[in-house]
Amino acid sequence: MKKIKRFKLCGAKVCSFTKYAGVLGISILAGLMLLFAVYALPVEDMKANVARSSEIFNYEGIYPQMVSGYKYMQLDNYTDSIMLGAAIYDGPEGTMDKAVNNYHPDSAQLSPELALTNYANEVSAYEYFQIPYGRYWHGYLVPLKLLLLFFDYSDIRVLNFFL
Repeated sequence: MKKIKRFKLCGAKVCSFTKYAGVLGISILAGLMLLFAVYALPVEDMKANVARSSEIFNYEGIYPQMVSGYKYMQLDNYTDSIMLGAAIYDGPEGTMDKAVNNYHPDSAQLSPELALTNYANEVSAYEYFQIPYGRYWHGYLVPLKLLLLFFDYSDIRVLNFFL
């Protein structure tokens, strides 16, 4: 009798594992499809909205402090510029390749925020190259690319503040 009970218990564990593995697999596919969908969107309006935000990066620099002397009030324009660069990157790669590798533009002569603003403004004085960043799923690109269709970086900051 105990053997039958253990078998049922083990069967429940296998069933549970299969269910969780199935949910994980579906989640991975759904995340990939969402990224694929937003990478299929045209980037011209996104690029224009980032170009309109150039003065923010030029004025603030990489790590501005909203209240001087308080580190917890410090912004991270370095990371934001990489995220925005991934959102507006429009290279020759295919849509699925972009969705998996999450390229962002960079330049050997410029810091990331200046490379972003010059890339968005289509300044041709510098050579740009793509950097793949496919180590993990960049889920933030789904809402970011959608927001950049309608808002610039300063609008997104205000929206983030209120949310």
